[in-house]
Amino acid sequence: MRCCRPVYQSQLLPDVAVVGGLAEVAYGMQLPGVFARLGLEQPIVVPRDSALVMPGRWSGLAAKAGVDDAHGAAAKVSLGRWARRRGRSA
Repeated sequence: MRCCRPVYQSQLLPDVAVVGGLAEVAYGMQLPGVFARLGLEQPIVVPRDSALVMPGRWSGLAAKAGVDDAHGAAAKVSLGRWARRRGRSA
C-alpha cells in the first residue's frame, strides 16, 4: 500500500499532536480514513502561529485605514498596492 509521510511518521514516532502550516493542516484533514484503515490513531493537527511584521509607517497607515490584527494578510496586500501606486517600496 502506497502511503504518505504523516502516516509513516505517526507509525514510527507516535505523537499526540502535530504543529504545521495551513497547507499541512488541510492535508492532515484528508487523512482520517487512511489512519483508520491502518488501525492507527491520527494525531491532532494544530496550525502554527504566524505573525506579520511591517514597518512603523505602515502601522500608522493601517490604523488610519481602520485595519486591525484580524485583517493582517489583507492589510499587507492592500498597503503593498497602495505603496506601489505611489512609487514607494512595499
